[in-house]
Amino acid sequence: MVKERRFEALQQEQDFHGDENGDIILGPQRFNIMGAEYFMGEILSTLSDIYGQGAGGILRKTGNTYGHDLLEVLDTDQKPQQVIGDLFGLLAFLGYSDITVEDETTIIVPSSPTAVAYTRTNEEQRKTCYFLSGILEGAVQLIDEDYDIEETHCRADGDDHCRFSLAGTLDN
Repeated sequence: MVKERRFEALQQEQDFHGDENGDIILGPQRFNIMGAEYFMGEILSTLSDIYGQGAGGILRKTGNTYGHDLLEVLDTDQKPQQVIGDLFGLLAFLGYSDITVEDETTIIVPSSPTAVAYTRTNEEQRKTCYFLSGILEGAVQLIDEDYDIEETHCRADGDDHCRFSLAGTLDN
């Protein structure tokens, strides 16, 4: 009952509603809500069966485009550090835990839904955060196209958290 009341209040305050296709509409923006178990765990496995190692490239490119799209809902007239902070906040809202910058070249994601879902449905250990790598790279490349992101550690590969290396710095 409490959830229904919170949802009704949010609908009235923010022009927020869902439809029968699983889409969430927030003002002029449309988001598709798909569980991490299905999206991350099963899609990566299925794409890997079809495309082999090319599956990672497909998900990364998709994430890169999504990273560009995410920035469209953020205020990009701010300093780059604030834009990246807002992006990390949005990703945390979407289930990617609290993302932090360890130093100027390392991004830490303690709990990536991709890695968590993949380990629930697969025994094989491997890096899995292609989609998140693409999101991060797509977003930071809008600030400076010379940035590249590489996943160096992954929870699905047996590490404590996912870690991404950034070629360039976030303090421009």
